[in-house]
Amino acid sequence: MKSDDIDDSQSSAGYFKRVFLLAERLARTGITVYEHKFDYMAFGSWEIVAGRRKKMLRFNYDGKDAYLSWCDAAVRPKTHTELEHRIFKTHEGEEPLTCVAEILEKEFSSWQK
Repeated sequence: MKSDDIDDSQSSAGYFKRVFLLAERLARTGITVYEHKFDYMAFGSWEIVAGRRKKMLRFNYDGKDAYLSWCDAAVRPKTHTELEHRIFKTHEGEEPLTCVAEILEKEFSSWQK
């Protein structure tokens, strides 16, 4: 096994651990992860849809550019004019999944479970 294979496997496993911790954190506040897509070969890009049944947010992360965008999940992201976004300094330890948790917790803080 090449050293690159070990690095990829550890990196991928670490990512899924962080997604699991995100889902657990959100569940404590009644927020559900409804959809998740991950593409390791596209620089670790991913998509997550989370929220509550009556409202969900869609998060798209471009791993190449460390660019996170989000909007209401009922609207297609490319056509939504109020698409929000943030660029991360992942090389300095900024974690997009933590930002997803904070955005969702803030969005649903006033909602009843």
